[in-house]
Amino acid sequence: MQKADRALWEGKGEAASSRTTEEAYTLTLYYRAQAYGACDPPRRTDSARCVQLTLERQLAGLSEGELDKVTWAKNCSQLSVYYLNGGAYQAAERCLQAALKVLPEGAEADDRAALAIGFGRYYLRLLNRGYNAALEKEPDPQIRAREADKISFKTLVDGEEVKEEQIGMPEVKFSSLELTEYTADGAQIVDYESCLEMWKKCSHWFGVAKDHFVMDGYVTDHIDIAQDMSRSYKILAYFEKDNSRKCKMHKRRVDLLTPIEEVISASTYNMQSKQLAWELSEIHDLMFDIKASEDLAPDAKGTQRHIEPD
Repeated sequence: MQKADRALWEGKGEAASSRTTEEAYTLTLYYRAQAYGACDPPRRTDSARCVQLTLERQLAGLSEGELDKVTWAKNCSQLSVYYLNGGAYQAAERCLQAALKVLPEGAEADDRAALAIGFGRYYLRLLNRGYNAALEKEPDPQIRAREADKISFKTLVDGEEVKEEQIGMPEVKFSSLELTEYTADGAQIVDYESCLEMWKKCSHWFGVAKDHFVMDGYVTDHIDIAQDMSRSYKILAYFEKDNSRKCKMHKRRVDLLTPIEEVISASTYNMQSKQLAWELSEIHDLMFDIKASEDLAPDAKGTQRHIEPD
């Protein structure tokens, strides 16, 4: 299927004989994407491939009518989610870059903020990848236990955990857009400085999204963004060596989540309310463990110190 699609895209074969046929083939790819997605079980990789080819051909003007840039950018951003969930980070970044370049300056604020969430979650996934790799190499079992999530940050659908589908490394170019080279990799995160560099990008995009998706009118989106930002602070704190600064970063998490947890309705937002309460309790528990490990450590004279009440 892929060889045939690529041959037709490059203008080889009968499908290149006329513009009408080119437009019809682009439409056929679109319908094939829907059909693959509707299979039982869904053929997601084939569907994503057809979506990608459809987007490339639309961008090249090989589809009927004028290109709807806003719709194109939305679809491209959505494709990045699939690639990101499948571990195809380079393809995901390419789709986000393309969506950002095509989305008009005058696009609705909702659309621009939604794309900002996509970038934020892309960088958060890279942060999490580096964090997990570092934890696997962590020699101190107490630190590994302390850092272990006591609540789940996994994506849930109908209460079931969504497993990541490894899809390899699909080639995504969008050559006509002259996009920048691949810029990020979770493997680059090995210490606080490298983590901070990635965290700044993550924080920037989530900040853009959070400024638009406010509590008044966007409760669920606002909560999701705050939890993602909290997660990024937790990862940054792990790489920080100074315990005092670690606690300050975790305090930032408390300051992010507490105002939300105090005002949302537990009956209306039951799951979110429970998640926030559990996460806040986990943060306070983590801060106590950090302070306890510092206070119980021997001083320069070898004398063990004791925890003093606040």
